Amino acid sequence: MSANLPQNYCTLPEALKTCEKPINVIGMVTDHMPPTRTRDDLLCTLVLQDQELRSNGLRVRCFGRTEEFLPKVKSLGDVVILRNIKVKEFRGEAIAMTNKSSSCVVLYHESIPKPGYQAPFSGDRQLPHVATRGAASPSSPEQLYAIYLKENLNSLELHAHSVGVQSQHQSSPRQTKFSLIKDIRPQSFYDLVGQVIKVFPTSYGEVDLYVTDYTSNSLLPDHASPNEGSNAENRHNYGDEFGYSDPVQQKWQGPFGKLTLKIELKHPHASYAQFQVTVGDFVALQNVRIKPDSRGNLEGNIFPDHLAPDRVLVQKITTSKNERVRNVKLRKEEYESTLGTSVTDEVPANRQPSAKSRKRDKKQKKAEARKHGEARLRDEIKMLNGTKDENQKNQHVQCQHGAVSLTRIRDIVNSPRLQDKTPSGIERMLPFINAKYRSSIRVVDFHPHNLEDFAHAYDDAVYNDAEHSENDDQDCMEIDGETHKKWEWGFYLLVEDARRPRIAELRTSLKLLVAGKDAEFLLDMEATDLRKDEEILSKLREKLFILWGDLEEIKAKAAIGGYTPDPALSMLGKAGFPCSSRPFECCIMEYGVPVGSKEGDEEDADLQWMRMHKIFDTTIKG
Repeated sequence: MSANLPQNYCTLPEALKTCEKPINVIGMVTDHMPPTRTRDDLLCTLVLQDQELRSNGLRVRCFGRTEEFLPKVKSLGDVVILRNIKVKEFRGEAIAMTNKSSSCVVLYHESIPKPGYQAPFSGDRQLPHVATRGAASPSSPEQLYAIYLKENLNSLELHAHSVGVQSQHQSSPRQTKFSLIKDIRPQSFYDLVGQVIKVFPTSYGEVDLYVTDYTSNSLLPDHASPNEGSNAENRHNYGDEFGYSDPVQQKWQGPFGKLTLKIELKHPHASYAQFQVTVGDFVALQNVRIKPDSRGNLEGNIFPDHLAPDRVLVQKITTSKNERVRNVKLRKEEYESTLGTSVTDEVPANRQPSAKSRKRDKKQKKAEARKHGEARLRDEIKMLNGTKDENQKNQHVQCQHGAVSLTRIRDIVNSPRLQDKTPSGIERMLPFINAKYRSSIRVVDFHPHNLEDFAHAYDDAVYNDAEHSENDDQDCMEIDGETHKKWEWGFYLLVEDARRPRIAELRTSLKLLVAGKDAEFLLDMEATDLRKDEEILSKLREKLFILWGDLEEIKAKAAIGGYTPDPALSMLGKAGFPCSSRPFECCIMEYGVPVGSKEGDEEDADLQWMRMHKIFDTTIKG
């Protein structure tokens, strides 16, 4: 059977090449995600294929104020007719997006007849269909092409049920089931329990979480052990599946083999994992969607629950009585028992210490010297402050604009200025406001967890996703005739109001970005490679001790289980550590970052915004 593409329609390969122009397409659904809530609209994502595009398909993001404006896909194999959509390039991928003038018609797979029964539908008879609000019914050419697509795409591996499509009367976790990683399969949802191997924040506030339960799955990436293959096989670019970043600094530390699953976390799960979860923690993960990545390996993701957008589906397990955690630990011990060791802790008397052991001893001596220096610095700060009152203002942190009155963190987070009204009287919630504040705060957490990661190289594609040309020299600078990499500060502080309210539920925290020139002004230091410059790292640690007291020590104890969480913040599901940090005054700027569209396309109607806050005009004296 052959069928002509309806007039004014284009094939999916042609659509991928037609950016920023209104187009009409028809395709068969090969993947579909349920609606999720953005700041202003509902969003569902589907993937379409046709006779000429059978590889990865065309990804389509559909927006609507309510579900009646979204395509009501029931199962894989449904044919979708999309009119007046646009294809945009986002982070190197061509993605189709609907807009207010778009319309959609869904023809259900089981209702599309065989070609031998198509004659009635070449006239006025309509195939059963569901259209979005205001959409015209399918025409005869559109129906005939849908019959053609079903007949010719039956060879696709379509599943009997929709991927991610759930009953409108059930929340997503009800349709998941607990599984070991060895039993997961693509296009399914699972609940998992495992140990965290890596927490890696990516662009736009997302987090890649690497977990294992020490069971093997043949469909996972294979991480070779140091004794297998070349060193290059043991490198891993976290958050950079196409290998743009420098692999020399990204060595996989284990476990080796096909044991580790990468899970992409969206908001609000990403924020919880970034500030609450560290490497080595055991976590329970709910409603993990398993899918193949661009290389055919399995990976997972957790999207917001569209019935409860603020519900966090990632939880750290702190009790040792959890049966599933005990099983993971047993499998871990069994795995570790199979690993041989090539270096012993003791050096025979008739042998000189190896270069590796000498380097280890040198590091231990430096660590002891650093501890003595920090203890001395702590005593000096206590002497200068002259009081043990934890609410005493930290005189060593100063900010400008002293004439501006102080604003509480909870008033910044819950600003009434976010509630706006259009000239026609329609009330709306703004995604952010451009504003500057002066506030009295204290630091309760920071990220990344290691100070060595507070500085980033300009040419690190994971950190700096700006486009670069091959001859771009902006990432390097010349010193004494030699070319050196440029580095930039970039880290987060989790802060709360200096005076904690007596009612725990009223405690509010805010994530502050410290980066670029604002960070240089705060620290009075230029960024460099902290893994190679131990002197600058030690100076940074002393500076930050003035800012947050013994917070770093508390977090180090937490990593090995010797820490009791702050009960008030833990009750709220927030990160926070009870430490000796003193409150200080700082300047805070609120602004918005465009998300969901190509950079520079701020006039796009489908553009989404992420609310951000950063520190500025604040410096540490000392």
